[in-house]
Amino acid sequence: SMSRVVRRGALHPRRAAASGPKAFAAAASRTLVSRAAAGPKAFAAEERAAAKAAASAGIGAPTYTQLANRYLLSFGSLLAGASVVHLTFMPDLTIPQLQDGASPHDCSEPEPSTDGGEGFIPTPTFRGARPGMVYKLGRAGLGYYPDRARNR
Repeated sequence: SMSRVVRRGALHPRRAAASGPKAFAAAASRTLVSRAAAGPKAFAAEERAAAKAAASAGIGAPTYTQLANRYLLSFGSLLAGASVVHLTFMPDLTIPQLQDGASPHDCSEPEPSTDGGEGFIPTPTFRGARPGMVYKLGRAGLGYYPDRARNR
């Protein structure tokens, strides 16, 4: 018959269950099409047999305890990974102190300096884009430098 030809090389789910969970999953996925081709009654009977074999092999839907353990393991791994990254790169998480009279929203521009060339503005932090300027660490230090590529 058709089902006999299609299933010739497939591993029976009971034998696969006895071989272990991986063999059972492989057999179930390999034979799904061939079992469906045998007809709905034969398919249902084989599904029941496969479920019974899975239950006897200890394979089945995970319990709430198993799901909780998997969640805790995943979350713990995430935290451990974050800890490793934090300890490896050691970011500076201190909040810088404001100078006397300065407001956190103060965007006043410092006076241009001639130390780094014409138009250099020393600034320890990036304070937004400025037309014709590039924020970088150059020969005079960190700050805004004239954009030479744009000025050409």
